[in-house]
Amino acid sequence: MRVSYDWLKEFVEDLPDPYELAERLTLRGLEVESVEVISPKFRDVIVGRVLEVSEHPVSKGLKVAKVYTGQETLSIVCGAENLSQEMNVALALPGSYLPGGIKIEKKEIGGVVSEGMICSEMELGLSDDHTGIFVLPDELEAGLHVKDLPWLKDFVLDVNCPPNRGDLLSILGIAREVASIVKTKLNLPNFEIEDGEDLIEEYIGLDVLDSEACPRYVLRIVKNVEVKKAPYWMRSRLIKCGMRPINNVVDVTNYVMLELGQPLHAFDYSLLREKKIEVRLSEKEFTFRTLDGQDRLIIPGDLLICDGLGPVAIAGVMGGENSEIRETTRCVALESAYFNPSYIRKTSRRLGIKSEASSRFERGVDIEGVDRASIRAINLMKELSGGKVVKGKLESSVNWQKRFIYVPLAKLKSVLGTEIPKEEVKELLASLEIETKGEDESGIFFEIPYFRHDINEYMDIVEEVARIKGYDAIPETLPVIEMKRITKQRKERLEALTRDYLVAAGLYEIVNFSFFGEKDISLFLIGPWDRRRKALRIVNPLSKDMALMRTFLAPSVLKTLSYNIKRGEKNLRFFELGNVFFDEGDRLPLQKRSLAIALTGKERELFWKERFTEYDFYDIKGIVDGLMNSLRVDLSLTWTSEPHLKENDSADLIVFGKKIGWMGEIKEEVLLAYEIEQRVFMAEIDFDDILEHGKIELKIKPISKYPYAFRDFSFFVDDEIPVSSLIEKIKNVSDYVSSVSVFDVFRKEKRSVTFRVFLQSHEGTLRDEEIDAIQERIIKDLTQIEGVSLRT
Repeated sequence: MRVSYDWLKEFVEDLPDPYELAERLTLRGLEVESVEVISPKFRDVIVGRVLEVSEHPVSKGLKVAKVYTGQETLSIVCGAENLSQEMNVALALPGSYLPGGIKIEKKEIGGVVSEGMICSEMELGLSDDHTGIFVLPDELEAGLHVKDLPWLKDFVLDVNCPPNRGDLLSILGIAREVASIVKTKLNLPNFEIEDGEDLIEEYIGLDVLDSEACPRYVLRIVKNVEVKKAPYWMRSRLIKCGMRPINNVVDVTNYVMLELGQPLHAFDYSLLREKKIEVRLSEKEFTFRTLDGQDRLIIPGDLLICDGLGPVAIAGVMGGENSEIRETTRCVALESAYFNPSYIRKTSRRLGIKSEASSRFERGVDIEGVDRASIRAINLMKELSGGKVVKGKLESSVNWQKRFIYVPLAKLKSVLGTEIPKEEVKELLASLEIETKGEDESGIFFEIPYFRHDINEYMDIVEEVARIKGYDAIPETLPVIEMKRITKQRKERLEALTRDYLVAAGLYEIVNFSFFGEKDISLFLIGPWDRRRKALRIVNPLSKDMALMRTFLAPSVLKTLSYNIKRGEKNLRFFELGNVFFDEGDRLPLQKRSLAIALTGKERELFWKERFTEYDFYDIKGIVDGLMNSLRVDLSLTWTSEPHLKENDSADLIVFGKKIGWMGEIKEEVLLAYEIEQRVFMAEIDFDDILEHGKIELKIKPISKYPYAFRDFSFFVDDEIPVSSLIEKIKNVSDYVSSVSVFDVFRKEKRSVTFRVFLQSHEGTLRDEEIDAIQERIIKDLTQIEGVSLRT
């Protein structure tokens, strides 16, 4: 809201200087973003009194004026049509400067010497109007410097009003806050109306068909108006506040809206076909042309102002082209109303129209001030257009209820952390017209004015007390808080352990949207019976590629890899711990946690000491194995059944006989679909299964003080038998088996695998016969497996 400092002075006396006022308003919560200085850009222009006007002897259309400067009379040649005798004008003397660096000099025009220039508003840089000379008030004395006239100097404060404070979108609303700040009385303009003899009922009718959408509507008429340019003082204030002057009738409606916060609309009475106003909701869909010349789609439920035959305005948003004020207008019907904010907000946003009127109606205007604004506007129209007010008004209104809020003083003290005396609380709120309507020992009843739509409960009153008192005036206090131990749930602790491990392994966490498209399911070659096809469809998706809730993380991770690779980052290590969702038919959707890990490129691109190779299957396997070990989950591997993985470099993850995920190299055709042209190794794990089997509590046992022994075993193992299953078999042979590792693999006719088995006891040194017994047991158990034989 742009606020004229000069206009504000009409409402509040003894204002602080503009910069101090800006600072104090900001401390009140009304941030002033800037203070603009308005001052004339000309020099040596004085008030001149026109004594005589005659036609130019040679040039048709020009006039010769005798202008008194207060000391002498000068001859000035001028072509303005509105120049007449006995008027005060802005006279630029020889040697004066106008905006743009124009210097005025004495000139001869058609044989007549012009000793200066009578200026228009545009030539003085005051407005864009160049249709005539700038006429000054008659009471000014000749010879005064025009730049010293107080109403040409001003400051404009750009106030950032909170979105819930519609009352601040007016000079009156800002003035109310300023009066409270400087602790003075608010001066309201005096509105008195002089009715004519004709009755308004003889001119027009009013019918409000939906009182919920329009609780109050007031209609007045002024006749015999002359539509012309508004006086400079009004146009100047409109321009300062960011509005474009149009004519004296429309400018009055905008002026009163800025002054009092009540939007108004003027209709050309002669264009109202049935000479009546109907306020009703649209019942069908059609197009309607608004004042800006655009055809707007009206749908059922939009609130309209009609003339009996059809719409003449979209209520609270914009008037219609078919009833606008024109130069030929002689009778004006003036609307002042309170429209339900929800109706205006819905229509305004759908049509994409953000007018000055709609922005105020959306926030809520003062329902009590509806008629006051119409009286103010009708008087100004009469004054500026020479019209005559038709007697009376037509009004439709419902009984609006006064609002009262009880504020317990104990709550006030508890929230603010300090005690403010009851009388001071009442005085502070009264400065904003929030009056006391009763009290008891423990609290106060306040009556909420109708223009404060933001106050709905006692906490809003508490906030107002703090704001008016001043946040800096409320002493700092430390609340008494009971310190409670923060305990994390098992799920949170396991997730934290997982993140810590993966970050320590050199991976970066990523976060993606929980959406993907049907194309992502197809690209991963997911079969028709796979659970991952049971995706939830989004009603209002961000795009077609985000129309489903994701059932697995891999597509999102690949998109992130692709995005980074295209920007030159080839070596990437990512993980994502996020939610996936499954459609359960008639039941509620199922939400689960999933973990995805991805590697591509190399561990490091350049290093002086050694060359790094590209990531391979064993890198992703090492990370998964390490994670499972840190969470104490017993993991085994089997050949994969995933269609998007390469067969030889992939595996399914098995825990207690159940598949919990997969890992391996993504097929090239899948990667190319995501515009990735380098190898990618991924793993995706059902993290809910990890939560079920993972262990947080550590079981620590001392390091054995007895020596260990080891034995090596070589077996021929068929290709379809996972080596990991043999390692698990060996570990289960005896409690003395402390660890098993593979240290040699080669292939001649069959695959040969050599295991090194470490044996150790915590109770004593193992004897040879005990070690031999374990050795025999290992050979016996493994050779009983079909496809495994001892290599001799």
